[in-house]
Amino acid sequence: DTNAALTVEIAERRAAEEELRRSETLLAQGQKLSRTASWTLQPASGEMRWSAELFEIFGTDRAAATPSLELFRDRVHPDDCARFDAAMAAAIEGNTNFSCEVRITLQGGGVKHVHALGEIQTGSGRDTEVIGTVMDLTERKRTEQALHDAEADLARTLRLATVAELTASIAHEINQPLAAIVANASACARFLARGPAALPNAREAADCIEIG
Repeated sequence: DTNAALTVEIAERRAAEEELRRSETLLAQGQKLSRTASWTLQPASGEMRWSAELFEIFGTDRAAATPSLELFRDRVHPDDCARFDAAMAAAIEGNTNFSCEVRITLQGGGVKHVHALGEIQTGSGRDTEVIGTVMDLTERKRTEQALHDAEADLARTLRLATVAELTASIAHEINQPLAAIVANASACARFLARGPAALPNAREAADCIEIG
């Protein structure tokens, strides 16, 4: 009976471990697909834990780096560091959540846009902990910029089309009286060429030009 119970316990433990591994795999796949990473921070020591996706977003070698707040800040763009620090400090001091959008500088010289979110966890008998996420907004920013550029191009094209329409309309309005003037001037010249007898006709053609 003891052996049977032990066998059942071992089987249950293996099943639980397998389910845990499956859940971790699903979580990692979900984070990768959504470009969202998770992290935890111990403010007192600066120690952090990063999910695999955060290493990917930061472009950091998982085997060669130890997660820490200092390493996290090293990835934040210098122009955004003060804003990030202020958001983090206000959250920890005020025991409130924080949200901050910053740029991340990559080792190869590239830049990513991310949105960092954090929630303060406190409890009796343990230190304050921050649990957070980092969402990669780079592709969304690129799409938004491409949409903005397309809208600007469309607006410019519409303005050019409007100018072209206006030019064509003005040209049409001018061409009609010009054609009449040219026709009457030609008639007047022909009548004048016939001599004095055709002067009344020439005068009539000239009067038409003046009226036009």
